[in-house]
Amino acid sequence: MRFKFKFNPKIIFVLGILASCDGNATSPQAVQKSIVPSVESAETVSAGAITFKFNTIKQKITDSDAPLGRWKIDKTYPVIQSVSNPAVAAALNKQIEALVHQYGCKNKCDEGFNGEVTLANKHLFSMRYEMMWMCSAMPHPDSTQGALNYDLTKNTPITLDTEFSDDAQRMAFTAMALKRLNQAINAHSEKSQMQCPAATGLGRFYVTTDTIVISSQPIEHADSACEAEVALQRSNVAVYLKPTSALR
Repeated sequence: MRFKFKFNPKIIFVLGILASCDGNATSPQAVQKSIVPSVESAETVSAGAITFKFNTIKQKITDSDAPLGRWKIDKTYPVIQSVSNPAVAAALNKQIEALVHQYGCKNKCDEGFNGEVTLANKHLFSMRYEMMWMCSAMPHPDSTQGALNYDLTKNTPITLDTEFSDDAQRMAFTAMALKRLNQAINAHSEKSQMQCPAATGLGRFYVTTDTIVISSQPIEHADSACEAEVALQRSNVAVYLKPTSALR
């Protein structure tokens, strides 16, 4: 089951991603603002052993020099209310907060963050997100998308490379996933008549009840529309993973 709040994905084929950053942005510390923003909270969501809510930070600053006459901050993200171990909730919330404030500006800016919880159960928390920022000195907005996967049993973030049963299974999975991604890229190239380079690495991933959705690794200077996502059935992916993996 997915738990969604104001997530507006970019329209790129399949579920493409746009990944970039700017030298004017700061990372990963939160940026001090001249006006205290308002914080709105949605109702608490219960997903078995874990409960969470969505917080929304809103702020507008009128400025005649801004492109639309004002600077706007609008960030929506999940906050863990409770899990079986309170230390896990604190650690996971710290991870989420770091993402929310990963990019920003030192003064006048537009900033946005939208998060979607794609899976939450007693073993695993998975979310995907998109963020946008535009500092006053930037000619256009910048944006990125990403994902956070967290093992609630081990109290640690999950990286895909550590979940395979051995190196041979990691290599076999990578080859299979790249084949699927390049099939999607080739289909898009034919349809759009774009010259898209082949995927050479795996990018972000997030988990749903039945699938692991994995993206191609962004290629520097390549058109973002050439990036791809494919959904792999978890039952099929399980053969590559350790018996104790939370991704099974």
